[in-house]
Amino acid sequence: MFQNDTENLSQSQIEILKAISNGETKLSSEDVKRRYSLGNPNTITKNKLALVRRDILDNDKGVLTFVDPLYRIWLKGGN
Repeated sequence: MFQNDTENLSQSQIEILKAISNGETKLSSEDVKRRYSLGNPNTITKNKLALVRRDILDNDKGVLTFVDPLYRIWLKGGN
């Protein structure tokens, strides 16, 4: 199920999901942008919005979480 959803995402969207699954909260910080190759702030904003619209992420007052917590576990390799 999650594999199909993930195959339809861009690499930068997948990297945002990885960052969030690893507990990153400041996606626009230089360190996080570099570590996950997230791109510029406009790209990050567009990708976050796209992931919310696809019902993969939930944005509650600026806090991004996975709609389905199992997606996070699957993305991390079941660990």
